Amino acid sequence: MQVLSDFIRNELSEDQLLPILRQLHPLLLSVLAQQGGQEQQHSPLTRARAVGIFRQCVTALDMVRKEHPEAVAEAISSVLPQWLAAMHTLLSTPPSADVSDPTNWDAISVRIQVLRTLDVIQNTFGTSLTPEMTEGFCEVIVKNLNDLMPAFRTYYLLGGANSDKGGVEPPTPVSADDPDINLSLMHLACPALDFLGEVVRKSTRPNKVAAAWVTSNINNLLSLAVYWMQIPVEDEDIWEDDANAFVRDESEGVESYTARVASLDMIGDLLDHYGEPTAAWLWNATQSTVKTVEQSKQSGNPDWWRLLEAILFAVSSEDIVEIVEQASGSGKPSAFDGQALLTNILPPILSEPGTPFLQGRAFVTASSYARILPPSLMGQYLIAAVEALESPTAGVPLKVAALKAVR
Repeated sequence: MQVLSDFIRNELSEDQLLPILRQLHPLLLSVLAQQGGQEQQHSPLTRARAVGIFRQCVTALDMVRKEHPEAVAEAISSVLPQWLAAMHTLLSTPPSADVSDPTNWDAISVRIQVLRTLDVIQNTFGTSLTPEMTEGFCEVIVKNLNDLMPAFRTYYLLGGANSDKGGVEPPTPVSADDPDINLSLMHLACPALDFLGEVVRKSTRPNKVAAAWVTSNINNLLSLAVYWMQIPVEDEDIWEDDANAFVRDESEGVESYTARVASLDMIGDLLDHYGEPTAAWLWNATQSTVKTVEQSKQSGNPDWWRLLEAILFAVSSEDIVEIVEQASGSGKPSAFDGQALLTNILPPILSEPGTPFLQGRAFVTASSYARILPPSLMGQYLIAAVEALESPTAGVPLKVAALKAVR
């Protein structure tokens, strides 16, 4: 499989691509397919490579479609339906089984490659996906992300550092046999969220692909995005040890693409195309999260603060700040109550002990709404920011956030 991958990537000419694809298609599909007793015929890594090679072929077809439009159209119409059916079947299997063994996540590699390939197909030959197919893939992708939430918490939000609370160290994020094969839930969440985000964007275009599905699933999509937006314990450790890494990752235009960034992008898509219901959900979620995390904190959960930090990260986006500012300027009520956020929710968080990333997020969120900050609260926020900057025990992440608020 590795030889085939290198051959397609480096050796094939445009004229050779289509004939080779016709020969490769049944072979690659047979490697991926799980039929009856043949389920264990090929290892997960071999099956993942087969999907990766097919994705390379799709990308190559997209590159030559202008020169060979009819041949490419014929190839896509004859090949894609079988692959889409096989990929839907695979995604319909329970993903939790892929990560049940903390020492071996090879099985998740196939699912990751399928999601990456689906994302490429949607962005290159998206018209091949009928509205029914699109909705079907949305359903199974949402189910995958929901089903993997417990594993995400166990391996990434708790991790090995909280083994006494049920946390487990995740395996190496790439295969030891093939560095191009990913074995991380982060690598799974990114293409999954990207696919859903693109569906959101398409749902308001003239053909309104999956519009009814998106409209009826806005709350589900937002719940998923906020959950997968939580800071992994590994990032927390890196940021505490490396101030430059924290500043870089918190900067706009950050190059590293993570589940956190992909989640924020999808929330941005929903705000762009479904502004009012999205803003209303975010305000309700902010209020309810404050209550639920307090219960989690009292129960002794070490990751209690992460979900609140994630929701504050989401509501700091320019899209929702603009909705709040426009409503404030016009004197009309807003679906998101920015004044209540600044007055009731953020002030207690500024002094929450032992949670520098949550405190820092509260400072940054407040600065995002600076133009509607009541004068009576301005001094309170400035004093809290100065205290954080002067504190000998405050870490760099908190000081950076406080400095952003002051500026």
